[in-house]
Amino acid sequence: VRLFYYFFQPLRLFRISPADTAMSMLIALRFIPLLFTEGEKIVDSQRLKGILPEKGVKVPFWTKVKSSISLVVPLFVRTFHYADQISITLAYRRNDARFFRLQRPAGLDFICALLFIGLAAGVIVASKVL
Repeated sequence: VRLFYYFFQPLRLFRISPADTAMSMLIALRFIPLLFTEGEKIVDSQRLKGILPEKGVKVPFWTKVKSSISLVVPLFVRTFHYADQISITLAYRRNDARFFRLQRPAGLDFICALLFIGLAAGVIVASKVL
């Protein structure tokens, strides 16, 4: 991390935080092998389910497009899950005061809570009546 931090020191001239930039680069480098391993797991599981054809089999172009879409969507879901976990971990490590500060509820929060309770009660009553 320190190497990245020192490498991005000139960005201070443009008022860009070198620590945040270095951490972003470090996370990006950590994601590259993770994406490959997760992609291999998804491809193997889809081959077992019969969604993807076996290696060496000729398939039409549109079948390849559909199968690549079925690969990309789960890969994005898993990537966003890992990114969320990493961001939470980094926020705890930095003891970020903005992350831990509780905000006071405003009047709009109470109105929305009351509307939600009323809507939930209406759905329950309607399900009992119907």
